[in-house]
Amino acid sequence: MRAPYGARVWAGLIVYLIALLGTLLLANESARSWAVLLLVVSVVLAVVLWDRQNWVSAFPSDATAPTGVHRRRLFYLLGVTIAMLLVLAADLRYAAAPTETFGLAGILWIAGIAFAALLWLLRLTFIMGCFQVRHAFRVGRRGR
Repeated sequence: MRAPYGARVWAGLIVYLIALLGTLLLANESARSWAVLLLVVSVVLAVVLWDRQNWVSAFPSDATAPTGVHRRRLFYLLGVTIAMLLVLAADLRYAAAPTETFGLAGILWIAGIAFAALLWLLRLTFIMGCFQVRHAFRVGRRGR
């Protein structure tokens, strides 16, 4: 069984490598014109490659319909924000005292990572809970 988008995946990888080569050549002053040419060619190839891609509409026809805010998403967003603030506080504390081996900065950093891991674990538990079988499988029919 062949993948329906197999050729596009390989072509996308080739376009990416062309763009990467162009980006790496930008550092060399004598090869800068070739680098820009490679970047332009990679952009044109990417547009040609994904021309017939079905994109999600940015402004759907029913854009005036109210969208519900899911509390679970807000919970995860709040949790990720708290974890990022803990790591930011750890970075700021480390910048204030870089000679401390493992002080408040390390504790805040570990707390941020532990909080993010806890969020991941809660999300994984929720996802696995959705896929659990709620009723036992019945082999035979009742009434026979």
